Amino acid sequence: MSLDDRKNAFENKFKHDEELKFKVDSRLAKLFGLWIAEQLSLGDEQAQAYAKQMVMTQMDSPGNDDIIDKGLSDLKGAGKNFERHTLEIQITHLEAKAKEQIMNEV
Repeated sequence: MSLDDRKNAFENKFKHDEELKFKVDSRLAKLFGLWIAEQLSLGDEQAQAYAKQMVMTQMDSPGNDDIIDKGLSDLKGAGKNFERHTLEIQITHLEAKAKEQIMNEV
């Protein structure tokens, strides 16, 4: 295998891994948004719109802090008392679910 072949293989793997990460992050944000919407007792249409907002929030900056902050703020605004740690645990569970769903689609 030539150096160019190795370089191309590495670039292709990197591209694939980044696309996969993007899909998982987007799915995680959607699942988390739906979970928060459930806690807020939103209807189906409102829940889908909320999940879409959560995906857009996820796109604004890397990591999950932004969606956790949004979820926590929205829950507190609705008078729901959740600890940040509870949302972080939920993110961990949903991230595994998001990965599984994406891998099953690929």
